[in-house]
Amino acid sequence: MAHTVGVSKSQLSREFVEESEKKLKKLCERRFDDKDCIGSA
Repeated sequence: MAHTVGVSKSQLSREFVEESEKKLKKLCERRFDDKDCIGSA
């Protein structure tokens, strides 16, 4: 499909990685101080 719209697979891959990194960073920076969480390790 990348060929049909004129975008290379590598460009799509780079964009996917960049967006994934942004979303992961945002998730890791979330604060849970105001949440009651029960966890086990």
